[in-house]
Amino acid sequence: MDLNPLRKDDIEIGKPLPWPVYDSKKNLLLKDGFVIETQSQLDTLLVSGLYRNPAWVKPAQTEKFGEKDEPSKIEIVSFASINLQVGDVLQMQISGENEQRYGVRLIGYVEKKSLLVTPPVQNESVILMRAGQGVVVRCFSGKNAYAFTSSVLRVSNTPYPYLHLTYPIEVRGMKVRKSTRVRAHVIGSVWREGDPSKKFPCIIDDISFSGAQVNCASPLGEIGDMLKLYLRISNQGSAVYVSPSVMIRRSSEVESAEGGKYSYGVEFHNLEQTESFALQVLVYQNLFELS
Repeated sequence: MDLNPLRKDDIEIGKPLPWPVYDSKKNLLLKDGFVIETQSQLDTLLVSGLYRNPAWVKPAQTEKFGEKDEPSKIEIVSFASINLQVGDVLQMQISGENEQRYGVRLIGYVEKKSLLVTPPVQNESVILMRAGQGVVVRCFSGKNAYAFTSSVLRVSNTPYPYLHLTYPIEVRGMKVRKSTRVRAHVIGSVWREGDPSKKFPCIIDDISFSGAQVNCASPLGEIGDMLKLYLRISNQGSAVYVSPSVMIRRSSEVESAEGGKYSYGVEFHNLEQTESFALQVLVYQNLFELS
């Protein structure tokens, strides 16, 4: 395998790598799709030298866990038809800033006039907003995910801080099936249930409400065997660590330019309420990327 050296400008901060990255001894350092989040991380990696295989071609996507399901269709609906309730949590992303999403709550709305929401908060401090500032709002109601663009109509501080947002002209909605799979690419660890002394690093590539696709460099077991996953889920600036039990439903070994790897389709078993909620957050975060 011939390798070409990578330069600083070849890698974009915050975006998935389009190819695997190796060191000078042809050892795999980073899988394709891995995201380098900060400049300091990139600078540290570049010190020892980074390389890629110019002949590498991304393998064709294969079926993951579960049966293949039809893609969900995006529909245009009215805001009133969503039937959100006072106090429901919305995710707000401020246009022109990073991809950080803030949890805000719906205070109420006047149809075709404005929405009233609590302001975004970070580190227990209210984020200053200004009239005319654009936002993207995402929410979930029942089995559907919704997203719409809006802007700040007015900032009010009395008798408490809240925002008037422009009433959305249209809302884009998508039904979330239990089997709907999303790309997650979460780094975690996995071990055979009952044997936590032998943990293996893994990548959770795909995830749904019912299961996940786990890739690992080591064999983990046979179909029907129970495993434990350990992964970190970020939500609104905080982190939650979950360790769900899973059963192997599919097993395969894939040969690629990166070397052999083991892929497992696993099904979640006996999720606790906190684990179920955290995994739903992970699915929702990766499901509906409307801008």
